[in-house]
Amino acid sequence: WQLPCPLDIPILKPGKPPGVVSSYRPISLLPCLGKLIEKIIATRLAWYAQSNNLISHNQVAFKRGQGTLDALLHLDHFISDALSHKNHVSILSLDFLKAFDRIGIHVVLRQLSRWRVGSRIFNFVKSFLSNRKLSVIISNVSSSVLPLDNGTPQGSPLSVIL
Repeated sequence: WQLPCPLDIPILKPGKPPGVVSSYRPISLLPCLGKLIEKIIATRLAWYAQSNNLISHNQVAFKRGQGTLDALLHLDHFISDALSHKNHVSILSLDFLKAFDRIGIHVVLRQLSRWRVGSRIFNFVKSFLSNRKLSVIISNVSSSVLPLDNGTPQGSPLSVIL
């Protein structure tokens, strides 16, 4: 499954200096038909994962109807409960820098295999992530086509569930 090479437009992150490459977030402009198919697959995959309890109930990012407030309320409840029972509380907070850009395709496919998703969805995701290419456009000037070996496209409906 491959549609034409997406165009990536670098968007300046708020408060970041424009002269630094890492100050930009690449947003993939994807064909409408591709986004529609990806949305269908993402919806099915999310339903499958939730129906089979494959994602922790504590996970709130990219889940419909949940967000940072839910995470904070859960944390507050956890801390209050521990303190009321005179227990110690430790918190570890992680931020995976450039997670969308750096995730290995083999890692995603291995997880889907462990989840035992159907072969059609597995093969679609494998094709979706394999042999990817991109072209960057800045000030109406496009770069040459470049290969992408890792990551998922930012702006794709399927990327958040993967």
